[in-house]
Amino acid sequence: MCDAVPTAMQEDPAMRGVGSIELSWPEDPRAREQMRGFVAELADCRSVDDAFVAGITDDPDGEERHQRPDLAMKATARLRVWGSDDDAVSRAFDLVVWLARDVLGRHFPALPVMVPESVSGGADLARALDPALRSAEEAAREAARIDERADTARAHHWLLESAVRSARYLGSIPGRVNITTYRPNRQSNPLYACEKVASRCGETFLYAVALEPLAAAALERLGHPDFVTAGTARRGREALFAAGITEFGAGLERLAIALVDAYDRASAAGPVPASTALAAAEAVTPREHDAVALVRESPQLSDRQFPPTATTFAAAAEEVMARAVAEIATHLHSQSAAREIAAVSVDRAPGR
Repeated sequence: MCDAVPTAMQEDPAMRGVGSIELSWPEDPRAREQMRGFVAELADCRSVDDAFVAGITDDPDGEERHQRPDLAMKATARLRVWGSDDDAVSRAFDLVVWLARDVLGRHFPALPVMVPESVSGGADLARALDPALRSAEEAAREAARIDERADTARAHHWLLESAVRSARYLGSIPGRVNITTYRPNRQSNPLYACEKVASRCGETFLYAVALEPLAAAALERLGHPDFVTAGTARRGREALFAAGITEFGAGLERLAIALVDAYDRASAAGPVPASTALAAAEAVTPREHDAVALVRESPQLSDRQFPPTATTFAAAAEEVMARAVAEIATHLHSQSAAREIAAVSVDRAPGR
């Protein structure tokens, strides 16, 4: 079960995304048209996801010392589970919350980290980290005279510098959306700021892992759905991921959604045994050519060992899919139990 999610992330997504920004439209017609374009661009978070992965992939110091392509691949898989339903602002905000809570706060307890509760709260996080950044800059300059300490000191400096810049970019987004005059330079574009938030989050994570290898576990919590509020599609994608299917296309996602729907119908009246999940899985397990197509859709399924008793490729694919769908159903059942626990906790909360 995932850790408790900050209140800000449990609210309506609009309250942490573009909808959380009070718009003040300029009188200048060109600026008004550009601002409409800004708001339209912010509806899509995919470039923000790409920037986050790029931040992990590209070692900013140019010496490839900290590169971790395995972490970039894992981040890509987690973002695939997360999906692209959120807007660019909410994705940038959630990345900073993840960075502050699950990376810096958990693995660097000496840092004065605060978790933003709104987009503008990014400026508060930057201010909180500024004194530590100044100390790290001085320590890095001093350590440069002593070779054996230089790498660690530089990494600590870059960790804080990237974190502060990410938070500052987040805090600047409302001001970038609300313009008074036309701005021809891309650097003033709010989508550009969202992308910089993401890339700096990726860089910070990269340096965090270099300093504290256990911080790599934070990727497991990246975009992890809340068990109570997650939609059907996201629960299905998370179940695929839990079953080891980290690369999947539309066919496998449709299958997972069908399984979520079947399980929810079966358990609508209340908690059910695990056998119900397996029965729901059996009912939607693909057969023959459909099974072949879905096995080919994911390298994780294609690489699974085919049963030696299968006499045809289609029969082997059916067996592989049957096992995979059962694993997905098992995760859905455990997820449903977590949803029940969360619902009971809410019902028993003070004031209810």
